[in-house]
Amino acid sequence: MRIAIFGAVALVLVLIWVLSRNTGSSGGSIVPSADAPRLSPEQYTSQVQNTPHILVDVREGSEVAQGVIPGAVHIPLGQLQSRLNELPKDQTIVVYCRSGNRSRTAASTLKTAGYANLLDLGGVMQWQDAGYQLVTLGK
Repeated sequence: MRIAIFGAVALVLVLIWVLSRNTGSSGGSIVPSADAPRLSPEQYTSQVQNTPHILVDVREGSEVAQGVIPGAVHIPLGQLQSRLNELPKDQTIVVYCRSGNRSRTAASTLKTAGYANLLDLGGVMQWQDAGYQLVTLGK
């Protein structure tokens, strides 16, 4: 009985250790999620920004008016399903929002629609906290 309890405790500790190594807020490993790996701003700028991809801002218009991540296109989350034809399935799609909640939903919507190359940048809050700037859309 003691051996079984010890084994169960050891397994739980190993799982906690493995999960804690995948928190991914820094420039370390990309964190997998159910629908798209979550990138930190540093990972995006060093590993993705200069590769072919489409960066999609899924925030609302009033939020986008305050600035976007350079190179982004704006497709509000509420319009994403009806505007899927604007996003090619053969390219990497990177989604972001304000805090990371809507980007997760956008990634799920895209995955369900058959998009395979998806990355979730989270939110502009993390982008700005990391010291990166926003630009006015179209500039």
